Amino acid sequence: MLLRRGHNRTNSCAGAPRHSDESNPSDGENSAAMETTYAYLAGAIDSRGFITFGARGPSYFPRMGLSGTSPVLPNLAFAILSGSIYHRQPRKPSYHAFYHWEVTNQAAREPLLRLRPYLRLKQRHADIALEMLDLIGSQSRPISAEDLAKRVRLFEEMHRLNPDRRRRKPPG
Repeated sequence: MLLRRGHNRTNSCAGAPRHSDESNPSDGENSAAMETTYAYLAGAIDSRGFITFGARGPSYFPRMGLSGTSPVLPNLAFAILSGSIYHRQPRKPSYHAFYHWEVTNQAAREPLLRLRPYLRLKQRHADIALEMLDLIGSQSRPISAEDLAKRVRLFEEMHRLNPDRRRRKPPG
């Protein structure tokens, strides 16, 4: 099963905390609770999640996500940060169900910005992903050789930070 939610926060999961960018003095406790939730999710990304790039031809795009056999963290990330959530039933009865949350492309910008201050192991990953988003947003089509070289440099730096993960080779 796949659920997707756009970048707006109008469709919240039942019982999930609602996110608001507006400051309200009476929401001081809610703001502190959201900061705690961001820190919690950042810890999950640091320990069990990923920040990397996907690729389509010469185009790279940021990906951030986490997965596991419990739906708690993927559901929380989906409720707070949007994105997509997947639930896979095992093919064999001896296996566990699998839950996966992911956010990609420009939709990854806000979650990266919100979690970045709390990341301890993957701050540089987030910085590279945000730099790629800035680069993608400022470039025109077709992609020039100089812009492609910048993208490849960021892709290779991310690859060095994630050496144990399966990665595509940059086009060349």
